[in-house]
Amino acid sequence: MVNSMNDKNILFIDDDKLICELIDEILTNAGYVSYTAYSGLAGLNLALTFQPKLIILDILMPKLNGWDVLKLLKFDDRTKHIPVIVATASNFPDDRKKAFSLGADSFIQKPFTSKELFDVLNLIKLPEAVDEPHLHYHVLASSTQEAMEIVHREWNIDVSRLEVEKLESKVSFSNKISILKVTLRDIAISNEKPDLDAVFEQMDKDIKSIAETGTDITELMGKKDKFIQELKAEIAPPIEVYVTDDKMKAYLSLRYIDRDINREDVLEHLAEAGVVFGIKRKEVERLVKTVNEKKTNIEKFLVAQGKPPKDGKDSTVKLYFTKAAPKLVEDEKGRVDFKSVKIINQATAGQLIAEKLPLEKGEDGITVTGEKISAHKGKDIPIKLNPNIKVSEDGMKFYSKIVGNPYFDGTELGVNELYIVEGDVDYSTGNIIFVGDVRIKGNVLSGFEIRAGGNVTIEGFLEGNVNIGRDLVVKKGIIGTSEHNLKIEGDLYCEYIQNASIEVEGNVEVATGIVNSRIKADRDVKVIGRKPGSIVGGVIQAGTNIVANVIGSPMGVKTVVMASWNAKIKKKINILKTAMNIKKQHLDSLERIYKKYYSGNQKIEKNSDFEKLTKKMEEVGKEIDILEAKIRKMEYVVNKYIGRVEARDILYSGVILYIGDNRFEVKHDLKSVIIRYEGKTGEFKKIWR
Repeated sequence: MVNSMNDKNILFIDDDKLICELIDEILTNAGYVSYTAYSGLAGLNLALTFQPKLIILDILMPKLNGWDVLKLLKFDDRTKHIPVIVATASNFPDDRKKAFSLGADSFIQKPFTSKELFDVLNLIKLPEAVDEPHLHYHVLASSTQEAMEIVHREWNIDVSRLEVEKLESKVSFSNKISILKVTLRDIAISNEKPDLDAVFEQMDKDIKSIAETGTDITELMGKKDKFIQELKAEIAPPIEVYVTDDKMKAYLSLRYIDRDINREDVLEHLAEAGVVFGIKRKEVERLVKTVNEKKTNIEKFLVAQGKPPKDGKDSTVKLYFTKAAPKLVEDEKGRVDFKSVKIINQATAGQLIAEKLPLEKGEDGITVTGEKISAHKGKDIPIKLNPNIKVSEDGMKFYSKIVGNPYFDGTELGVNELYIVEGDVDYSTGNIIFVGDVRIKGNVLSGFEIRAGGNVTIEGFLEGNVNIGRDLVVKKGIIGTSEHNLKIEGDLYCEYIQNASIEVEGNVEVATGIVNSRIKADRDVKVIGRKPGSIVGGVIQAGTNIVANVIGSPMGVKTVVMASWNAKIKKKINILKTAMNIKKQHLDSLERIYKKYYSGNQKIEKNSDFEKLTKKMEEVGKEIDILEAKIRKMEYVVNKYIGRVEARDILYSGVILYIGDNRFEVKHDLKSVIIRYEGKTGEFKKIWR
């Protein structure tokens, strides 16, 4: 039966079974008898056996490829007369030329539509279709009964009607998939959108019907899934736009099918997708040109980008007084000073300490679809100012009115005259260095230092060193060591002093006592606050008076008190005297030169060296006169007022007194006595209280 129809037969050779089924269905529906072979060797055997009217030959096949099959077909006298259409998915430009050189009658590029296939068939002028029953070599027959007969005749196998119906159902489903794939692809090429959901729904119904016959549908489900996957890729439109979920980017995919893509079409697709902003038109033109010239595809290329919002910023305060803590540095002995690891923020009067940076309003963004994205708007944050702040005319700069500790706590900007340490001055605080006033609520431990330009109040003990620009108040005692050194430019007030070395430019007032200490004060030293109010041991120097309840000790502890001992002025006097002595020595040397070379020689008076020498002698003499005048004036100030030493309770024997440069040693205890020095008589005078 098959051989009688071989003048209408077409052999399709391809290793892709799905394509074989598709072509078989197309040709069968068109009235031809279709044979399929899934390999090159099988195709040669079928060509020799059935002598088909025409052969459609795939090139890319494993083992024996299409080029080899074509050569063998044209070499063999039994098959060289059969027309061959080469069909391949290869896009090498020389494939067409090679196909014709090997004897092919036509060439068709995969993928192709059914119309394209029949156009090629018509060029070869195949006979028109017959009205006989259409047989499938691999699809048994057109009816169940005929299928049973063919199976029995061809393979000598007896099958039941149910088995044939099951097989027939599977084949019918496979053919339907093949037809759907071509149809949907043709629709896609025409720029129409097929209703895929309806297609998939119908497929599910077909599989369900097959399952109801008791047929295993595992294979069919696999075909369905593969079909869906391939179909989505196959019928993808030539122009496709993807917009991200956040609508900030748009991507373009272009597929070259059978005609050039137009730039206007691309822009129209973008518009249909709602893309109206940030379109990269030059990029679109480049992509369209690339696809058309190279006949290639481009997948998801960025062609539009939105503008993200730029959030505004709240107004802020820029500080000019913050300083970083110093780095820890080892000395030559490998030691690190952990006492100097903290910096106190400080400001001077008139110093710029902060600046307000204005708010930034921000800028709204826009999506590729033209939707506005609101930006965060900056806010003007108000600043509270304390009275020690001066504001510039534009209200944006802030200056300190005073010397003090500037601060900003996030809402308030100010300068404090007073720097407060809540506890002890120790390793937790480090040394305190501040230009203004300082208040220590605890103690100042040994080894630590306070340097302040203003007043300092210590509510506990002072064991460390201080260098104070104004007054020092120690509410408890000052306890010194051999390395203890206190310098105070103002007054000193404290409970007691023990083993300390202190220099004070003002007064010293101690409540209970000074023990074994060296005190230098430019003004009074008083120890009269509470009992005993004593000065015991050490050396006490005062620029004016020394007053205490008790001076000295019954145990004979060496105690020296020196009133009217203005150390600072005397130090200046000594410096001036030293300078004056140097000038006098210089003048003596000039006079010796003069006597040696010029004395009695009248001829050299006009000599330039002589004139220089005499002029220099005059200058040095005048400088000596000026220094002598300054010294006399300062000595007069020192001696103008003669201070006193006063012991309100008792002045013990053994105490050595100085009033000015005049020394007096107490030979026996004196009660309630005031000691003065009478400059006119050169005697010490005792005045009993």
